[in-house]
Amino acid sequence: MQSQVSSGNGASLLNLQDPAGADKLVYEMHQYLDSDGSGTAEACVSSTIGQERLREATAWLKANGKKAILGETAGGANAQCIAALTGMLGYMASNTDVWTGWLWWGGGPWWGTYMYSM
Repeated sequence: MQSQVSSGNGASLLNLQDPAGADKLVYEMHQYLDSDGSGTAEACVSSTIGQERLREATAWLKANGKKAILGETAGGANAQCIAALTGMLGYMASNTDVWTGWLWWGGGPWWGTYMYSM
């Protein structure tokens, strides 16, 4: 998510329009907590990485009067990732003027043994 906002895509995303003209557009973003943000490893970078990775997107949303939902997030079922997730959700709860909610990425038919099953 950070790279999308910081790489210049924020300007093009800002031009999205609600086709009904009601300004009810909600941006759907993804943020995983592993080293490259891809969601392919169960190890999290740190216990604070969740809120750290949301800061730039949160600032962009606030500066532009936009709202978002975190449509995919996950981290491994370990103490560091649970702390990172707890911090991230607390950060989002402190910024409900721009964050409308979040969804956990699950494993579908692999749920019981999937690395992100909590």
